[in-house]
Amino acid sequence: IAAIPERLEAWLAFGEFAQQLQRNDLAEKIVTQVVARFPDEPAVALLHASQLREAGKNDEARKVLAGLAEPSLRLPELGFAIAREYSELGDHAAAAALLARGPQSDRSYILRAAYLAEGDDKAGVGLVYEELKRDSAAPDPGRRLLLGQVAEFIERHDEALEWYTGVPGGPQRWQARLRAATVLHKLKRADE
Repeated sequence: IAAIPERLEAWLAFGEFAQQLQRNDLAEKIVTQVVARFPDEPAVALLHASQLREAGKNDEARKVLAGLAEPSLRLPELGFAIAREYSELGDHAAAAALLARGPQSDRSYILRAAYLAEGDDKAGVGLVYEELKRDSAAPDPGRRLLLGQVAEFIERHDEALEWYTGVPGGPQRWQARLRAATVLHKLKRADE
């Protein structure tokens, strides 16, 4: 540990490497040192939460993550990483709720829907779907495909079919046509 340079990136890399090696003892030592050296860095807190989770200290990990909610609004990539950590803890609703804060993008919508689906929360996915529809006055092909996929997941097959058939072109068209065929089968319209 004494040989690690006094740079945040080096400490984070060694901490993550120790976790990948499943050396919880070494990871704990490194994280303790990095937290002491760089106490105000959100990336350090995220590494700390990850190390705690890996060590089976889920409640402590959640406390560390809760302290990162505010910085995540300023740094979207941090928000995505924190949400992933909540999901790793099995708290898919918290992951989705964190991403619901602030401006939305296709990536945040996709991840929110995926985390809620992972938690088998169809009602929550339905709310994301309604929000996504409201924010899609003239959706592009990617957004139409996404709307179709979410509608299909929450079993709104007629709406899913409309979204899929409305994908005008681009690389999403092929996937939309395949999904449309699946939806037609679910609607018992296989001959179409």
